[in-house]
Amino acid sequence: MKEISIINNIFATEEALNNLAKKENARVLVVSDSHGKYDALENIVLRYGKECDALVHCGDGNIDLTGLIRKSVKDEKIDEALPPVIAFVRGNCDEPYYNLGNLSPKKTIFKRPELINPQSQLLTVNGIQLMIAHGHSYGVSFERMGLEAKILGCKAVLYGHTHVSSDNTVNGIRFINPGSCSFPRDNHNASFAILTIGKNFIDTAFLQRTEAWNPLSEFKIYTPLA
Repeated sequence: MKEISIINNIFATEEALNNLAKKENARVLVVSDSHGKYDALENIVLRYGKECDALVHCGDGNIDLTGLIRKSVKDEKIDEALPPVIAFVRGNCDEPYYNLGNLSPKKTIFKRPELINPQSQLLTVNGIQLMIAHGHSYGVSFERMGLEAKILGCKAVLYGHTHVSSDNTVNGIRFINPGSCSFPRDNHNASFAILTIGKNFIDTAFLQRTEAWNPLSEFKIYTPLA
């Protein structure tokens, strides 16, 4: 069973955060907008989590993410699949607080009855600072999100809310939306993204379900239109 701590509202130990901050060619699994479809999120993590150094949830799925962490206590496959760093933010459909309770004798950090669900988050990966936000509080505006990202020294923004995958660079800031892993829009299948982050680059692979109706289906790489 992995040791889990909470540091600046990120599920990780200090050692795991330090390793992620300097790891070369780190991989980050990015999901968003699961909206209560727990099976869809679990399927993605079980298939791709072991290959990644961090998991980012861009909001509207707090109940699914906390459910996954709870289940990891008794489910060895999920425990092994969860990356050592888990960052998340509050979406417009998420509650401002979450409750994990006392998960187990080995995960006794969750003694507070309620923990704050952050509106935004910062994550350092291989020396590159990422800003994470759901996007709704910024009007999903690249200008508004980009201004805050520049002030914070971030090179990229990971966001959700639109349920449409996209990858854009505006005024030197990269904006990456994995789409929704449960309820996609604009005739897309459910999707997510895996980032490979090097010292001077962010490579993004988007994956979508091969069967639109099946949360347990296979995935294929694709290029978003947006």
